[in-house]
Amino acid sequence: MINRLSTSVLFAFVLMSTGLIQGCALHNLINAPEPRATTVAVPVRSTVSAPCETMSLPSLFEHVSPAVVVIQTVEKTIQTTKSANAKVQNVKGLGSGVLISADGKVLTASHVVHTADVVAITFQNGEQVPAHVIGSSPGADVALLQLDHVPAGYHHAHLGNSDQVVVGETIMVIGAPYGISKTLTVGYISGRKQPEQLPLNTQQLELFQSDVAVNTGNSGGPMFNMRGEVIGIVSSILTRSGGFEGISFAVTSNTAKALMMEQPSYWLGIDAVILSPSMAAVFNVPQDSGILIQRVAEGSLGKRLGLKAGFLPMKAGKEELIAGGDIIMKVMGQPIPHKVKELPTYFQQIREYLQTHDKG
Repeated sequence: MINRLSTSVLFAFVLMSTGLIQGCALHNLINAPEPRATTVAVPVRSTVSAPCETMSLPSLFEHVSPAVVVIQTVEKTIQTTKSANAKVQNVKGLGSGVLISADGKVLTASHVVHTADVVAITFQNGEQVPAHVIGSSPGADVALLQLDHVPAGYHHAHLGNSDQVVVGETIMVIGAPYGISKTLTVGYISGRKQPEQLPLNTQQLELFQSDVAVNTGNSGGPMFNMRGEVIGIVSSILTRSGGFEGISFAVTSNTAKALMMEQPSYWLGIDAVILSPSMAAVFNVPQDSGILIQRVAEGSLGKRLGLKAGFLPMKAGKEELIAGGDIIMKVMGQPIPHKVKELPTYFQQIREYLQTHDKG
């Protein structure tokens, strides 16, 4: 059995072992565990004022939509050809985001950009601007990008206080479902969700549940209230068919601010899996657990740390993974647990160690 590992977990393993951070986050949206990590100088409140009073929907849309962007990514993947040879291919990705500062900071969802080698931002006038990831929390599914430059004439959106949002409030989402930019959908806040079992320091994580229509390409786009304030970043849907079924989730703006702007944030850029005892034996690991590196994004902290990605596609039962990458077996002398439920205790022990020892 293979446990898919949120990259935020590996992020914690590597950075805590180097003494860079003292916390971590683990993500599994549907089953409940949910969510972190250079400090980014982004103002908590925008210098461009949002509307103070409720506007008509058409007026509000025209007012805020220029700050919404389309995000296009490219990442290297390993695929098996018909002749059973492994081949590196560039795979394109699509998402949405929102410009939140005059110096070119863009908020989006982590899963849109976390393992991307190339990121490009397209504005409403069609101008495309290169960007790079400066912070990513896969556990909370939020990320922060930095544009190379901001096109002339564009204003950034205002981040609202999501604590003031109430269930039943009307909201709207603007994004690029299936690549169709400047698409507006409207709905209501259906609930506020705070996962019950959270690893360390994740009390700030909160999700809005809504009935607003969200599809592929909407991920990372902004959720606005009727004053034109960004109150959430679109994250995911709950579905059995694979399409929208009336339940969507957005990370609250206060969670995004806390994780990406108010505390140190990093971009590890890693995709990895936890090896079970049986799989550890297959890989000849001299213990019953480990973390198998799958992908490492160009320019990421993981790349700078020298972590090696896999290069050989394989199947383990119904699971597909990439072999040949680094396997992390221990952090500070402690073996990696192979059960997800054991990870919070493991993290706590590492955190307590770091709090009582000098970093270096």
